[in-house]
Amino acid sequence: MKHIFEKNLEITKENIYCSNCGKKLSRENISVLIQTKEKTLLHLNCDHCHSFSLVFVYSGKPGVFVFGMATDLSNKEAIKFLTEKNNAISMDQVLEVYQFLKSSKGMMDDFI
Repeated sequence: MKHIFEKNLEITKENIYCSNCGKKLSRENISVLIQTKEKTLLHLNCDHCHSFSLVFVYSGKPGVFVFGMATDLSNKEAIKFLTEKNNAISMDQVLEVYQFLKSSKGMMDDFI
C-alpha cells in the first residue's frame, strides 16, 4: 500500500504548471531527485519556455510545505550536484570572494 504522501505526489504531478510561462507540465518533465517518507525534491523542465525549477515538498504534522525556485541546472546537473561528496564551499573560497569584492570597489568592470 502506498504511503499517503506518495499518493498526493502522484495527484500533484498531474497539476503542475511552469512558474515562468504558466503552461502545464507533462509527467515526463517532472523528475523526482530525492524522495523520503516526508520530503521530496522535484526537478521541473518546461518544454515551452525551456526553464528549469527545483521544488521542495515537505509533508508532515504541520501540513504540506512547498518551496520552489528557478534554476539553471538541468536534471542531470542537479543529480550530479546533489550526489557529489565534495561540493561544499570552503572557507578559503569564501575569503577569496570577500577579498575580491572588497578590493573591487563595486566596479562592474572588475566582474567581467
